[in-house]
Order: sequence, then structure tokens, then C-alpha cells
Amino acid sequence: MAENSKIEWLNGGSTWNFMDAVNIETGKVGFFCEKIAPECKLCYAEKMNVNTYFGNGIRYAVDQRGKVRITLNERKLQKPLHWRKPRLIFPCSMTDLFGAWVPDEWIDAAYDVMEKASQHTFLVLTKRPVRRMAYLRKRYANRPPAPNIWEGTSCGLQETADEFIPLLLQTPAAVRWISAEPLLGAVRLDDLPIPQTVIDASPVVERGGEFRFNALTTNDDEHYFNIHPKLDWVVAGGESGPNARPMNPDWARSLRDQCKAAGVPFFFKQWGEWAPGECADTLPTRTEEVATYFADTWNFSTLTPKQSEETHRDDQPDVYRLGKKAAGRKLDGVEHNEYPLSAGAAAGGESRQ
Repeated sequence: MAENSKIEWLNGGSTWNFMDAVNIETGKVGFFCEKIAPECKLCYAEKMNVNTYFGNGIRYAVDQRGKVRITLNERKLQKPLHWRKPRLIFPCSMTDLFGAWVPDEWIDAAYDVMEKASQHTFLVLTKRPVRRMAYLRKRYANRPPAPNIWEGTSCGLQETADEFIPLLLQTPAAVRWISAEPLLGAVRLDDLPIPQTVIDASPVVERGGEFRFNALTTNDDEHYFNIHPKLDWVVAGGESGPNARPMNPDWARSLRDQCKAAGVPFFFKQWGEWAPGECADTLPTRTEEVATYFADTWNFSTLTPKQSEETHRDDQPDVYRLGKKAAGRKLDGVEHNEYPLSAGAAAGGESRQ
């Protein structure tokens, strides 16, 4: 993968992939992962791995694991130590560092490099927060977590947020963040269920699902005070690609407003394939695909240029299929590029805490 990434929240930083997955049959080198959540359905990394010249042709699925031989590439592993200029780095952008196919020894090696390369800021994302929580509790049992490693989890649906975020907030980390991308439904971060696993066996466990907590503020319940720190950063965005699922603008606005109310930095990455009409800078010249969200369901149709003359772009439908480039990344006319204060010079964007 290229050292300079186009991922918006990396702000010119780098991806860092140090595990090679060799197709046992063809010898082609690529990557490997396994889909485990609805958000994974149209995984961009799988598409690149299967359909491009640098992939190995293997789908990201449990039943495909036996078709690859996964190795740790020591040369690639050491790269951040040789990058002198501070930057944001996304480890394992093509896979998951905490997948079952990754030995603990490789995770040790990755964290050793991240801690040594302290001039950089590493943004670790996983959909396996249980394994990471256990690993980092052990690694940082007797010392503070590394200040330059941000621990994040992906959650674009409420069910995923309910499961993953409570575990993230129990994980030792200097910065905790979420990537709500692709955002496929409304997500409330101020009413999450109590996790099944807690840092200590406090009486709050007895209250079960009746107790809910706010991930955006430190909870002050008498049994829960300071057990869970708040989220430090929220990234949100829509899905891109030929078969991308739309994002309702109100879902993105809700996350923005929740973060603003709680004083948590918010970064809007992209609309993706679909966007509200206000994002279009020209009148349509051909029939367009449109989508309207009604009764918790997307309804798809088309709109001709003639029909477009009789309506306004900011009226229904909710979103037009404009394409990622044309859709841009402005939410209600504003780009949101906020980072936690600890990002420092590495992020180069707006800092807010």
C-alpha cells in the first residue's frame, strides 16, 4: 500500500500494512480478513484484494482462511521507525490487527514499533474489541498506555455501537475513538447499555440492561463514576462504491449535534456515493438515481432532468447518487475536521477537546 494515504482523517498520513497473505494456489501476495458485521458487507479492502493487480484474489471470509498463508513482513513492520516526519498512521488498513489469524507475538511486535516510533500518532481500528481489551489490559497492567496510540472501533449501526463501544471504553488507551463508517443507521452515543464485562465487580452489574450510560460524557452514577471515560473523537461517513448503501443526512447530523453538545471533536469524512441535493453544484443533464428514506426503509427511484426542473435539489428525495467526488464532504455546507487536542502537529487539522 502507498505510504501517503487519501483517507481523509489521516490528513496526508500513511497506511501501514505489515502482514502478507499469500494465495497458496497461485502464489499471489495480498491481504486477508474476515467479515463479521453488517458494515463489512461491501468492504473496500476485500474489493481491492479480489479485483486489483496487487491482491491475491481471496475473499474476506472464514471459509477462505485455509487458502492463504499469512506471514509477518519484517521489512514493512519496521517502516514507521524510518519515517522521520511526524504523521498520522493507520495500522492494518487492509485487515484487522486483532483478527483470530494474527498471533499475539505479531501484535506484540506491532505495539513495540508503535511505542518506539513516538514521533507518529497511530490510529488503531478494530471490530474485535474483546480481544484488544484483554490484550491491552495485560500489556499496560503496570504502566500507562502509550500516548501516541489511539484505540478506535468501527460502528455504523446502533447494534454494533451497543456491543463495541462499552468494550472500547474499558480498554487502556490515551485516546478512544469511533469510526461510524459506513453509517447505515441512526446511532445514539448518549444511551448505550451497560457492558456485560466491567472493570470491577461493582453493584452496577446487578442492574443489568436497565442501566444505560453516555459514551460522550463521564458517567457520574454512584457505582459507575470514572469506570468509563468518555469518547475522545468521533469520525462519521457514508459508503462509497458501485453498490453503496445510502446514508440518511439526519444520521450524520445527529452525530454532529451529539458531539457538539458534549464538546467531543467530530470529523465528517465523506458522503460517499449518495448525498443530499445541496451537494450538487450543477443541474442534472441525465436521469439520476435517487433514494428516499421512509418507514425505516430506503425507496429507490429515478429522476429525469425534466422532472428536476419542477423541484428543488433540497426537496425530496433525501439523497441523490452523485458519486463520491461530486458529493464531497460538507455537512450542511461545512467541513468538519476536528481532532482531539493530543493530535498536535501530526493531524494538522482543527483541534478541539
